[in-house]
Amino acid sequence: MIRILPNGLKGATVQVNRKLERTLNELGGVRSPEMRAAGNTLAKSIRKTLSTRAGGQPSAPGQPPRRQTGALAKSVKAAPLGDVVRVGPLRFTASFMEEGVQAVKGETRRSRGRRNRSRVTKKKRSLTIAPRPFMARALEAVKGQLLDVFVREGRKHLERS
Repeated sequence: MIRILPNGLKGATVQVNRKLERTLNELGGVRSPEMRAAGNTLAKSIRKTLSTRAGGQPSAPGQPPRRQTGALAKSVKAAPLGDVVRVGPLRFTASFMEEGVQAVKGETRRSRGRRNRSRVTKKKRSLTIAPRPFMARALEAVKGQLLDVFVREGRKHLERS
């Protein structure tokens, strides 16, 4: 229903636009039940990939990281961000595990040389973590299910309307 407001055509246009936007957001968009369900399905798959028990042993390079404390799996969230649903871990260490890292740090050490003089020596230490991809594997695991989730949630939404 279009209602003409006292300020004339401009007010009616604004009201129609708001109503149209509201209807489109209900039917689809990033906040729709379908998108929320798809994001939650993918987040659940990522958590499952990260929840393989370690037994004290780290994962092999190229394999998804094994669960040590569970903090990485717990940080996986699905949330609307602009026009998309962002799904992924919130911990900053997730990118190190996904892509790997190589860092070199110089360490300064004081030592006593001959004649009891103090000498500064530098020793390089390096840290290398091989990539342990888990995001792509989780997506591959649920890729076929995402369309089913959309259809199922769309039907529920239409039945409620």
